[in-house]
Amino acid sequence: MGSYKFLMIFMSGFEILYGLIDLMIQPSISFFTMIYFGVKTYSAMRNFQYTSSSTKNLQTQLFYSLVIQTIIPVILIHFPTTLIYVSTFFDAAYEFYGKVVTVTIALFPAIDPLPSLIIIKPYKQAIKNCFKKTLNVKGMSSVEASTRVTSTIMSRPGNF
Repeated sequence: MGSYKFLMIFMSGFEILYGLIDLMIQPSISFFTMIYFGVKTYSAMRNFQYTSSSTKNLQTQLFYSLVIQTIIPVILIHFPTTLIYVSTFFDAAYEFYGKVVTVTIALFPAIDPLPSLIIIKPYKQAIKNCFKKTLNVKGMSSVEASTRVTSTIMSRPGNF
């Protein structure tokens, strides 16, 4: 087994090195890809002049919404998991880090659509109108609210 001893040590060292490189390269490729295509999209939007001002305004809102929706997983998923990986390599991991990652991953689906709802004006207006209708109905008595709903439903075309 003497000649295989050095080969096994070399191979195990290579596997550790490969694991470290893999953990560093994959997120880097992801970040560089996001930045590259984000800059290309931004420059293409600035140079595109054949749209109306309202279309350009909506495209700008969508772009900013997508940028923020790209930043959210970086903050809520990439940073906490990177903290766990790095702290594990330096033998400084704490149980608290795992709890933070669990909470941030659970919050991600709830927080991710918020930029679209807040930044894009038609969505923002729809949400405001929904709250205004809710507040108006709450201010009325239950008889007034039910009468208003019934008259609205009955006045629509195609109803009985």
